[in-house]
Amino acid sequence: MAANAEVGEQDAQDLATKRADHVIHLLTDNLQFNAPTINPPTKGNVYPAGALGREDVKRVEIDFLPACPHECPCQMGDPLYKPSVPR
Repeated sequence: MAANAEVGEQDAQDLATKRADHVIHLLTDNLQFNAPTINPPTKGNVYPAGALGREDVKRVEIDFLPACPHECPCQMGDPLYKPSVPR
């Protein structure tokens, strides 16, 4: 998760992290989103207007990483990975 604000917004870095907190609240409380972990950003990113192309920089970006349906090498090193118990 990344939280962005625009240069010139009042307390821009803090505002960016508050945006992320609001999105987390929306996902977990309102939408009943159940994820093992949601990692909020530790600081907000502040960009000048138009720095990210034509898109508005006032936003929160969320990356959803799909879980593999089976055990595979891509899970190696993942701290959340717990191998299944052999049957």
